Amino acid sequence: MVLSDAMVDSAKNTRGIRDKNGKRHQKGVLLWMKTTESRNR
Repeated sequence: MVLSDAMVDSAKNTRGIRDKNGKRHQKGVLLWMKTTESRNR
């Protein structure tokens, strides 16, 4: 999985995204990036 510096910086700055329950977690960012990348293929 190739990530651009901008995507990595964005993930670090947001410190995780909110899941549907409103909880913030870093794993959510990684999962979102994977699903986004697979969707772009």
